[in-house]
Amino acid sequence: MRAWDETVRTSGKCRGALMRRYVQQLVIAALFFSSARLWAMESPNPFAQLSQSEEAATTIPSAGKLSCSAWVGDVADGYDDEEFAPLPAADSADLLPSSDPSDTPIDGLVDSRSGDVTYQFGPAGECAPHPSAADLLRRAPKARSERRELAFRFGWWGTSRRGVPTKVGEFQDLSSSPFWDYDQLFSNGVQTIDLNMTGLDNEGNQAGFYFFGPRVSIGIDYQRYLRRLDHDPLTNMAPAGPAMNNIVLQAEPHTLHSELGDLVTPARIGEEIVSEDLNVGDDYAIRVQNLNTYVKGRLTKNVKYRVNFWMQRKKGDRQAIGTQHCAGSSEPGGGGSRECHLLSQTQRIDWLTTKIEPIIEARIGRLTVEYARPMRFFGQNDQVVTRSYGDFHVYHFGGDLPYAVVPENITQTDRIKVGLDLPLKSNFYARVHTGNTDNRNRNTNRRFYGYDLRLSNRYWDYWTLTGFARMNRQSNQFPPFFVDPEGQATSDTTVHGDPQFSGIVPQYGLRRPISYSRKSFGAEANWRPFRWTNLASGLGLNFGFERGHIGRQFAVYQIQDRAEFLDQNHTPYTSYFAGTSMKWAPTFDTFVRYKGRTTTRPLFGVNQFSGETNTNQPEQQNRIEIGGSWIPTDNLIATANLGLENRSNNSSIASFNEDNYPLTFSLWYAPTVRWSFSAGYSYLSNWIDQEIYFPSDTPGVEPYDRRTWSYGGTGQVVNVGGSYAWTPDLSLSGGIEFVSARNAISPLEPWPDLPQYFDVVVNRTRVTGGVDWTLGSGVSAYFRYVFDDYQDRSVSYNSGLAHMVLTGFSAIY
Repeated sequence: MRAWDETVRTSGKCRGALMRRYVQQLVIAALFFSSARLWAMESPNPFAQLSQSEEAATTIPSAGKLSCSAWVGDVADGYDDEEFAPLPAADSADLLPSSDPSDTPIDGLVDSRSGDVTYQFGPAGECAPHPSAADLLRRAPKARSERRELAFRFGWWGTSRRGVPTKVGEFQDLSSSPFWDYDQLFSNGVQTIDLNMTGLDNEGNQAGFYFFGPRVSIGIDYQRYLRRLDHDPLTNMAPAGPAMNNIVLQAEPHTLHSELGDLVTPARIGEEIVSEDLNVGDDYAIRVQNLNTYVKGRLTKNVKYRVNFWMQRKKGDRQAIGTQHCAGSSEPGGGGSRECHLLSQTQRIDWLTTKIEPIIEARIGRLTVEYARPMRFFGQNDQVVTRSYGDFHVYHFGGDLPYAVVPENITQTDRIKVGLDLPLKSNFYARVHTGNTDNRNRNTNRRFYGYDLRLSNRYWDYWTLTGFARMNRQSNQFPPFFVDPEGQATSDTTVHGDPQFSGIVPQYGLRRPISYSRKSFGAEANWRPFRWTNLASGLGLNFGFERGHIGRQFAVYQIQDRAEFLDQNHTPYTSYFAGTSMKWAPTFDTFVRYKGRTTTRPLFGVNQFSGETNTNQPEQQNRIEIGGSWIPTDNLIATANLGLENRSNNSSIASFNEDNYPLTFSLWYAPTVRWSFSAGYSYLSNWIDQEIYFPSDTPGVEPYDRRTWSYGGTGQVVNVGGSYAWTPDLSLSGGIEFVSARNAISPLEPWPDLPQYFDVVVNRTRVTGGVDWTLGSGVSAYFRYVFDDYQDRSVSYNSGLAHMVLTGFSAIY
């Protein structure tokens, strides 16, 4: 029967859902529940000269009461306090006898996970001074049990595919490959080591090493996987040619200053778009490697430390796209007209990101202080890609210049967290940070600092009140030097190297980077008004608000045609929420939540010539969520969640209205011990009506105008799965998932062809199946099948199909 139960619990696993975590949890649970000796220190206490009766200790179930008051203080070095609970009262008659019948228990520790208590005995009638937790653990018996557990799995993937692998193999290799998994656990009751290694396919591997000891813990985790990237073939751009002149944007003489000179000529009004893909049909992919490690422990009873180290490397090929406006035409008979040139080519990248974070935490009475210094380093060894620039505006610079350059940088932060327990059931929390990001390519700094202060109180019955104040500020530096052709495209400079009008956008070229600050304050409350009665003891109310302000510097824009200035220096906002939850019964609970936000003058875009504005940032946001869960029996779980969200902006800057309707359901049911079923459904609809500013196709005849675009999108996900224990040694599993997505934009004159460039029609079907067969004690065989069909009917170059079959065996020792 045990083998049958194990088969049922492990059935339904497919690629990536490995047995090692399940085995690891069972082994760790067995170790923690078996004996308190697991918590013993590596060696007994050498300094105490104990009598024969004092050396006796035992682990027993917690029951009865103690004749002397029991004590639970800080736990032994290397363990968190929350793992131990206060001792229950016990009667000495209920305790196991020690070697000396006159002994009575005086102290002990209880493990809240197992309920076991380690008691220390002393002479009868004596309540000895409370020893430390470390002393208690050091006095445990010297005998230790050593345990080893090993789980091993091996198999082979057989695959076949049709079409493009970009989506069906986005994170995995689709060629035939071995699959293997090794996980071993060692423990001597004091220290535990977990070693695991997995080969998922030719491009995917992971490995881990974890050491848990009484004074120090170490973790090392490594992952390697494939990440395929989309390839845009630039088919959504209007081709060059006289027939398309009325579809693309036109230059408008009445909006340009006379400084453009000969650029404003009839021969140059008709602009065209030239799209050039130098790597048609290429697949782009990068290999990602992650290394995540930590070392943590205790320096003293009240001082803990932790050092986190994280490293990521991305190496491979990506698509580098660049746009040049007003490139000189190379078409025969072009007459000097200008074209918008869109260029795409392959770029080899090699990015290395490293983060080191030392942390130290100290507890002094009611005060807890933590200091951390995260340091992040980014470096790259990318291929240099260039494009040809020619005759740019009035400065007439040109040549092959690099683009798609990712700057190397270093970010260093100092962070302090403070927690303090105050009288009247109050708690204070503060988080303060300061740091900077150094751009090594341009020798610029982005400096930032801020704080988060919170004060919580539980003095009044049934209430939890919290007040907070936050601030974050960021300042950016203007580049201290220019690279070609920036120097030519920048307005006159002062002796400090900044543009003459550092607070406005220069007519051409660079502007000073924007600095900003965000300040806010608010309060939150939780109220359970009926704890004293069973009538509505499960009712809880939550509500709160936040009032904030976003300030910006150097966000003043010069409108050339109107000879005026437009600033975006201030954005006040107010957010608020309210919610209620009700636990009607132990098996049924519901919730209703509302969240809103009002923003004045959100960030927007502005045309520097005409001053026309537009934005997708809302002035008003409202969201309502309704949901709950139902667990009538131990073999049935059902959940539901419905959301209604509206975002709108009806101001002089923009006009749009957006509605979202998210909906999710889930169900799990096990009618018998042999059968288990699960199902889920999610739906999202998104509707937007937005007025967008368009320039005129016929300058001087038809004025500028705003036109309303209508967008609609829906997405659905349906999944059904189940498992069946045919016999105690044989189980079957399977499932199907279907994804459907539809996005569309309504046609709008005079651009009737644009909707075809934005349409999304995607169907995805994923089918899985599996068989698990127990061959003997700890040995089993398995079979998995995966079918993945991704069909993109709007852009066929993304469609693909894959069949994957995995077979192998696993063993546990």
